[in-house]
Amino acid sequence: MFPKMQGFTFVELMIVIAIIGVVAAIAIPRYQIYVAKTQVVRAMGEASYVKNEIEICLHEGKTTVGPAIGDCDPHAVGSNILTGASQGATPLPIGFIGGVPFATIGNPTKVVATFGNNASQVLQVGPTVVWTRTPLGSWACTSPSLSDAYKPAGCP
Repeated sequence: MFPKMQGFTFVELMIVIAIIGVVAAIAIPRYQIYVAKTQVVRAMGEASYVKNEIEICLHEGKTTVGPAIGDCDPHAVGSNILTGASQGATPLPIGFIGGVPFATIGNPTKVVATFGNNASQVLQVGPTVVWTRTPLGSWACTSPSLSDAYKPAGCP
């Protein structure tokens, strides 16, 4: 009697490794696209917060951005996926939403989220998400420097 053989052959193991390689070759790039898309949506939401603060300032009659009493502090949200300096009264050592004119909030007022710092590699070249306020008070989102693959539906 021959002893009972147990285990896998070398060919079987190589087939499994090949299958894992094919799945990884497809899954990893798709995951990176997913991460970039979620970061774009996150930046869009963070910039949306700032535009809401600007609306509050306009409602209160504040049209100058700055830290002085009576100025508008848009409370720019610090973010590790953005780059830019704070334009309000509370600076932090990370990127900020920018674009609101330093001197006055006028027409058009823009809130710009510029990618940088810890953003996905495909977003590191400085694309932006921009909220623009019209003279009538409505806001529109655009992402002119962003690849179509990463643009959210609400921000062409």
